[in-house]
Amino acid sequence: MQPNTFPDVANIIDTSSVPILILVISEGCENGLKPEQQQLEQKLQEHPTPVVYYTMCIPEHLMGFPRAQTPTLYYFLPKNQTPVFWRFAIFNNTLNDDLNIITKMMTGLTYEQARFTPEEQETILKVDYFLEQEKETLHKFPSVFQQARNLAKEMWKTGKNAAKGLPVIVPTEVGFERMNICQSCDKLEKDAFRCTECGCFMKTKTQLASASCPLNKWAPHV
Repeated sequence: MQPNTFPDVANIIDTSSVPILILVISEGCENGLKPEQQQLEQKLQEHPTPVVYYTMCIPEHLMGFPRAQTPTLYYFLPKNQTPVFWRFAIFNNTLNDDLNIITKMMTGLTYEQARFTPEEQETILKVDYFLEQEKETLHKFPSVFQQARNLAKEMWKTGKNAAKGLPVIVPTEVGFERMNICQSCDKLEKDAFRCTECGCFMKTKTQLASASCPLNKWAPHV
């Protein structure tokens, strides 16, 4: 969200002393409250965490291209116009946990520190370290195993992104661009649409936000 795109929202974020929740909604929003809005507002009234809540209605005909996913609930810290995380569609199911997370972040903790226990953080660091170190030895194993490990790495990165509330699946135009790049690459086995460099099936991999091309032809989209 650009600072000057919605000046009222920017002002709310810049002047608030408590967390800010902004619900961006489109489909039929000009016709009154939708069920997810009503449920969200009721839960916020019942929760002890003080927050500023704002609904941004963008009618369908005003949505730009590529169209943003809605409804999406964004969480902001005071005086920071970059959302610390967001939830798409199922935000009511995670609201209590998310409010606890952002309350902890108000004390200076990072998202990871607020979201995961010390034991979970240690496990994540260990897995990341092992995956980084095995780059030097993975070539010693059979190719089928290498391919399985590459797939496991992508699923691990995607899982961490999902926990952070970051996009797991890329926007349609990004996936289409990646597919076009792969189609013109000499490392693609076209019958199976499989990369001979990493062994992955690219119809799936090109759609994962955390995935990247082993030849650096396209990067993660986060």
